[in-house]
Amino acid sequence: MHEPDLESPGRLSVGDLPAVPLTLEGAGVLHQMMRVRRAEWKALSQERRDHIAAQAAATLGPMEQAAEGQTAVYSVLGHKADLLFLHFRRSFDRLSATESERGIRPHSPEWDREVEEVLGYERKAMAPRRGESRNWYQAPLNERQRMTHEHSLVGRRYAGEVKQIISGSIGLDDWEWGVDLFADDPVAFKKLIYEMRFDEVSAVYAQFGPFWVGIRLAATELGNVLSGHRPAR
Repeated sequence: MHEPDLESPGRLSVGDLPAVPLTLEGAGVLHQMMRVRRAEWKALSQERRDHIAAQAAATLGPMEQAAEGQTAVYSVLGHKADLLFLHFRRSFDRLSATESERGIRPHSPEWDREVEEVLGYERKAMAPRRGESRNWYQAPLNERQRMTHEHSLVGRRYAGEVKQIISGSIGLDDWEWGVDLFADDPVAFKKLIYEMRFDEVSAVYAQFGPFWVGIRLAATELGNVLSGHRPAR
């Protein structure tokens, strides 16, 4: 058996394949959404709660300014989670080490519950994407460039109010990318996202995933927030 001749008439050659934009690889990003078991927390003595909060601050404090990548803590608004830990690391090894520090034993009942919750959510989130009629990657490159440019013009109007970090996850997760937005006023998020819904990229091709909104905490504030106090602004 001989190998097929890919250059023969009627067959695609390498030059016939669509142009694929290059990607830039930067830091790895990990988002950890946490729920607090309030009843169990309140059942602890004040001394025990203070000790746990001090331990958390001692662990997270150095991670906020670590040279190999920063960690930030957020108090999440709404019912989706209580806390968000946002980690930026220079390698996946460091992200994996950070994630494993949660202390959940693999294949324990808690581990199984966490896995099933995530899988159930992802099955539901991905259902609308099956059978899609418009595929972004089938559009010509020059058209994608035009639409992306128009999309970016909306964002530029908020350059002084909102900072963003885009994390690509193609080939690494179900969603193709994620966007972290940072601002002093959360209303800026509402206005920015609302405007972007009307451009061609979003209206025709976008499938929006879940949104989490939180208030940045210092590690030393975690104990107060767990006790029900609002984070300082």
